[in-house]
Amino acid sequence: MNILKKEIIKINPWWQGSIPQKLVKRPLYLATLTKPKRFIDILSGARRVGKTFLLFSVIKRLLHTVKPSHIFYITAEARKIKQFTILEIIAFFRKLHKISTKTQIFVFIDEVQEIPEWQEQIKYLYDTENIKFYLSGSSSLILNKQTSKLTGRYQLHHIMPLSYNEYLDFNIFFGKKRTKGDFFEDYINHGGYPENITIQSDQYLRQTVESTLYRDLLSYYGIRNPALLEDLFYFLCDKITTPVSANKIAKDLKIDVSTAQFYLKYLQDIYLVYPLYKKGMSNRIVKSSLPKYYINDTGILRVFSLKPRIGHLVENLVFTHLRRQAVSEKPKIYYDIIDDTEIDFVFNQKNYEVKYDKQITEPLSNVTYLVDKLKRNVDYHQQTISKFIEKTNKVIFSIEN
Repeated sequence: MNILKKEIIKINPWWQGSIPQKLVKRPLYLATLTKPKRFIDILSGARRVGKTFLLFSVIKRLLHTVKPSHIFYITAEARKIKQFTILEIIAFFRKLHKISTKTQIFVFIDEVQEIPEWQEQIKYLYDTENIKFYLSGSSSLILNKQTSKLTGRYQLHHIMPLSYNEYLDFNIFFGKKRTKGDFFEDYINHGGYPENITIQSDQYLRQTVESTLYRDLLSYYGIRNPALLEDLFYFLCDKITTPVSANKIAKDLKIDVSTAQFYLKYLQDIYLVYPLYKKGMSNRIVKSSLPKYYINDTGILRVFSLKPRIGHLVENLVFTHLRRQAVSEKPKIYYDIIDDTEIDFVFNQKNYEVKYDKQITEPLSNVTYLVDKLKRNVDYHQQTISKFIEKTNKVIFSIEN
């Protein structure tokens, strides 16, 4: 147990009076993560999007009101910790600090899916001891399979790369002084992965995707052809805004349809790719439509696109923005076609058509035409055109019900 003691003391510096360094706030997530509830909070999302950062942000807040010795952080990726079960680690922690099982403690476990049978142990501890758990994981398939035993006990938080406002906050934190317009161009091109803000490296983004793609290929999914998986990702990056079928993928990549479907599911499970289905009258109809696929970050989309187009990057940016606004793990965001006119996004009973230009010097005739056509062919009770034009030169037109 001496090995365990040295390791956990090292990664819990607040026990020795060391407070975590100043952290940039991500209020969209912290608002829900710091509410006083006993639910098990599970942070899911792609690797390197900032889940560990958020765990430490919660710890920093708790230190204002909770004894440092009652806050316990472990990472399941630490080799010296992997040889112990969660039950053994928690029991050792309570003994180390002389804390009874009736006294509440706050336990943070990073990359929990790396621990065998973690769900049974978390369920047992949740039911028998006074523990508030914060967990993080990087694969929706692994989490969904394993959280079935925690039904009614947990809340899932889907963590994405930085939003534009968060991106601005991070740049200000690091002392960068530029115009909002310049920052917006950077955000479109380099994306919102936190570690990439200061370096703005295409190589970093490539390495991020590679580590995300290959991390769980064999151990959890049994995928033995990673080169094909990378080919599929390149293919989807070049098909942004276009509905894609598994049959089309199978034909172009010269694989069978079942393999194409399996690999598509993997890319979604590791949160690199999100499907967008056509709006329908029922869930069955929606799922039978050809989906479009969007990438979790515009920086990654630019790097992996053969010929990145600014219009595609901005449309992808709007999708990820809407995805952040959705509280559900499976949000009701769709595309639609009305009288042969395609609507980019339908979300919260609003239709969104996305256009972008650096300088708006004259009316956008194609947008005006679209609005007029929709007014003639869609029976809305009341129609208004909302135009959002900021210093970033973004233009989003929406027709609202």
